[in-house]
Amino acid sequence: MPRGLADLHRLVELLDETDPLKAVSRWLEAFIDQCSVYEGLAQALARTPVHESDTCRLSLDAGTALIRRAAEAGTLRADIDADDVRHLAAAIAWVGGQLLPAPDRRTRLLRMMLDGLRPR
Repeated sequence: MPRGLADLHRLVELLDETDPLKAVSRWLEAFIDQCSVYEGLAQALARTPVHESDTCRLSLDAGTALIRRAAEAGTLRADIDADDVRHLAAAIAWVGGQLLPAPDRRTRLLRMMLDGLRPR
């Protein structure tokens, strides 16, 4: 897993993963972990800043490519929007930082989110 935001864009290598949903899940886990590092980072990454850094753009582009691939493969809903998925992931990171520590809370919330994003 990446050590920081600068490494998140390297997870585009997950495009080679045979299971598109697994690739998205791994990227989202890394995104949520990174959003949880600094207070306020989840909120900052949830919105599209006017003057975003190259690192931020590369990181978000990697996630968008993975999400789009999973939607095209039919493992995520066709009406999915990558920004919406990132907003949900940032919310998971934010909630995790507001409540008493629960080691599996973020994992449970991510699983619930992914279940809701699967086609019906």
